[in-house]
Amino acid sequence: MTHAGEQPDRDEALNLFEICALLWANKRVVIATTAITVGLALIYALVIPNWYRAEVLLKLADQKQNQGLLGGLGGGLGGLASLAGIDVGETKSAEPVAVLKSREFAGAFITDLNLLPLFFAEKWDASAKRWKSSDPKKQMDVRDGIKYFEKDILAVKEDKKTGLITLTVDWTDAATAAAWANLLVERANDRMRQRAISDADGSVRYLKQELAAATVLALQQSIARVLEIDLQKLALANADKEYAFRVIDHAQVPKWKDHPHRSLIILGAFFLGVTGSGAFLVARNGVRRRRMLRAELRPPT
Repeated sequence: MTHAGEQPDRDEALNLFEICALLWANKRVVIATTAITVGLALIYALVIPNWYRAEVLLKLADQKQNQGLLGGLGGGLGGLASLAGIDVGETKSAEPVAVLKSREFAGAFITDLNLLPLFFAEKWDASAKRWKSSDPKKQMDVRDGIKYFEKDILAVKEDKKTGLITLTVDWTDAATAAAWANLLVERANDRMRQRAISDADGSVRYLKQELAAATVLALQQSIARVLEIDLQKLALANADKEYAFRVIDHAQVPKWKDHPHRSLIILGAFFLGVTGSGAFLVARNGVRRRRMLRAELRPPT
């Protein structure tokens, strides 16, 4: 039902036949708009570089060296082991993955390899070896590098069911992507090794002090057993380069690009040009029809 002075909805709305007729009547606008959109997309697709993806397949290394013997020790000695920095009946499976994903780890990688000029090459003056802008707020620092690294370059995915971890690195050079992927795993293993060595050194010093101060033979024997476990942990950390992650499949130099998909870009631009120009024509036609209706309904002066 319509109120007085109003036209039915069909007077303002266009059906599919009318829309097709409108587009055909303005086909030059549709063709021109679509051609410009596709042309710009084509230029963009030709300018943007290829990105390659390198993958490393990992699994967590066996972290059970502290279990077994310590699991059967008494509560008092278990407390002593905890003070010495030894986990009783626990594993640190989440820690290596957390380190691999951490901002600190990414920041050290970016800083050590001096990657900021590579990440933000358009803002870097290679000849002068400084940022183009003299404004400190516009100069990139490691925080910008970490954000870019985590968003566009590095991805770490863990499959809880299988325990497998996939580390992927995307970059515009295939060989560099593979080298970074392998190096990241190597550095993560080295960081975890150094941390374990530092912890074990402190534990050994503490246990030796406790052993020297103990006067009860049974306690001396128990402390010696804990000390033996910690020395084994220290030896393992020094000897095993794959301390935290076991590499199942190293990253290989990718042969084919991962993205962009240039054909999809061109196809998307074509649909955008057609639908965009069509929406503009329909909206313009609607405005004109509403103006005509207002003119017809306006009382004569």
